[in-house]
Amino acid sequence: MFWKKWWKTIVVIVGIIALTVGGIVLVNHTSKTGDIALDDDFTSKFIDRSVEVDDGFHFFESQNGHYTMWFPSGYYLSDDPMMYITQDHYEVLSMYEKAEDGSREDVFSGTIYTMYRGAMNQWRVQNNLEMLLDDRSYDGEYEKIETEDTIIYYGSSHHSLEDKKGVFSNPKDSYANQYFALIQNKEGDQFLTVDYSLYCPNEEESGCGNNGEKEASFFDTFIRNIKFR
Repeated sequence: MFWKKWWKTIVVIVGIIALTVGGIVLVNHTSKTGDIALDDDFTSKFIDRSVEVDDGFHFFESQNGHYTMWFPSGYYLSDDPMMYITQDHYEVLSMYEKAEDGSREDVFSGTIYTMYRGAMNQWRVQNNLEMLLDDRSYDGEYEKIETEDTIIYYGSSHHSLEDKKGVFSNPKDSYANQYFALIQNKEGDQFLTVDYSLYCPNEEESGCGNNGEKEASFFDTFIRNIKFR
């Protein structure tokens, strides 16, 4: 009789455990949003869903606590130690757009690299702007805008390979596949650079440049909503 009651107790306990585990699995499955920015364990750690921002973005807080931004939906943050570096006055982020179909090499997709620097002065800010223009601009061309809290230097170019050498040309002659910016605070002791690259699997296809206005608007929203603390 004792063993019969004990066996029933074991069956009940096993059943409860099975239901609990099944419930957790179901909750985890149904809690997926379909947005990699929210579903990716690493990326979602930095996103505060309680803060409202425009559609297509999420409120993002840097690990070092010195700045915030609007993180784009459909992108995830790499946790590779070479691609994600965070220190008090230095931080590097690498954001990749998730490909809906196939690999990233087969579809039109974007990549965003940012670098934050603190404890700066205006001379160092200017020096980094000049390096950014040398690396990403067409003929040193850029524009400047000011927000309530920041000064933004930005521009675009078309990057291509000629004889295995990278060449930056006028985006007006084809289309922009490189967007770049340096955002600094008004005090000049903090800045963040942004390198937004678009990959098109077949440069010969006219469709590669069809989203020019959309990409420019996306980039404008991104750089205007970087705030320093």
